[in-house]
Amino acid sequence: MANVNANLTALREAATRLNQSSHRIEQSVQNVQTIIDELFGMGFESPAATQFLILYNSQRGVMSHWAEQLLSFSAKLNESANAIEQALADSQDSSSHHHSHSAAPYIAIASAPLVVAPLVNPPPETPYWAQRQQWFAVAEAQRPTRYNAGLDAPDAPEPKPPEVHELDEYVSDANRDVYDTLQGKRHQLMMSREELTNLMETRDERVEELRALRNRLVSFDRDIDVDGVPRVQAMQQEIAELNHRIAGAQHGISNLGSEVDELTTRLERVKPGTDADLNLIANLEHGHTMDWIKERTEGCVNYIVNRMAIPEGIPGDAHLWNDNAELFKQYGITSGHEPLVGSVLVMEREHSFADDIAGHVMYVERVENGQVWITDNNHTDTPVLLSDLTEELDGPNMEYLYFPWQTHA
Repeated sequence: MANVNANLTALREAATRLNQSSHRIEQSVQNVQTIIDELFGMGFESPAATQFLILYNSQRGVMSHWAEQLLSFSAKLNESANAIEQALADSQDSSSHHHSHSAAPYIAIASAPLVVAPLVNPPPETPYWAQRQQWFAVAEAQRPTRYNAGLDAPDAPEPKPPEVHELDEYVSDANRDVYDTLQGKRHQLMMSREELTNLMETRDERVEELRALRNRLVSFDRDIDVDGVPRVQAMQQEIAELNHRIAGAQHGISNLGSEVDELTTRLERVKPGTDADLNLIANLEHGHTMDWIKERTEGCVNYIVNRMAIPEGIPGDAHLWNDNAELFKQYGITSGHEPLVGSVLVMEREHSFADDIAGHVMYVERVENGQVWITDNNHTDTPVLLSDLTEELDGPNMEYLYFPWQTHA
């Protein structure tokens, strides 16, 4: 019995040391993250620095789980020690009552071993943008789960649902006029609905008053011409006028509702996508593409990154821009087949106008009566009609990217 108690004490001491280690690791990870964030906040721009940042970001979530896993394992050790101690106590109580001896039951200890995904270095001869794709693919494949498959983990947190922002949470300067118009229409719609409610209530009151007046008149004289009574005629005229005003209010509400829906649809198209970082987007709105990106891109991609603020991770080969936008959800970039001013047209390699290796990107300058005017590296000074360049104006080989900080609703 003394040996069991000694072992239980040692088990609890080990749990305590694990608990302390988890807090030290958590603080260390926070220190590392702070240092790296401050370094890149100073504006270091180089291929090596960018490669490290991408690699670091792919492992950052893994590092954050280290302390959590140690803390969870420490708690399970303490729970197991308590369970063993309770089992021994129950066994002794049973022995004293029944004068028999029984062995302490076996208590299974669920464990959650630490799994650390190794940093993967792509071959040095691989082009940079291909390296970036490899890093993210490998990092995602090696991302560890918090618990071993098959073990119960009642304390495991539920997966965080995607963060979806409301329309009013972020509006760029480019769309402020549209948003202000929408707000005005919303207010008009609310006031019109209140007016309609008041008109209908007043009409119902007048109808009830007219019914009561008719009953009173007939009760005094069954032969009376009720419709010829001036008071009845006046009330009938008032009700007719109310009906006319109600019809006008309903028509106005229908028109306002259509305008609100149209403006909302326009703004919804350029609203930041799921899991967007609104602070990051706001900074991009008044920022510019980093110099190292401008220096290391060429052709149509170089034209776009000089035309507007394009964050790192997006400007790979032209045909990959929509795929990269899906990968970097923090930028809130969405896509569609509606041409909008300030959007980027991405052409796949299969598009008849695009390069069959890199694809093509264009900047949408104007949209008038369904006609799309673009600029690209071959048409930099004066916008040209897209239809003058190609007959393939829609379909699966082209898609428009909507940048929340740049694209006009």
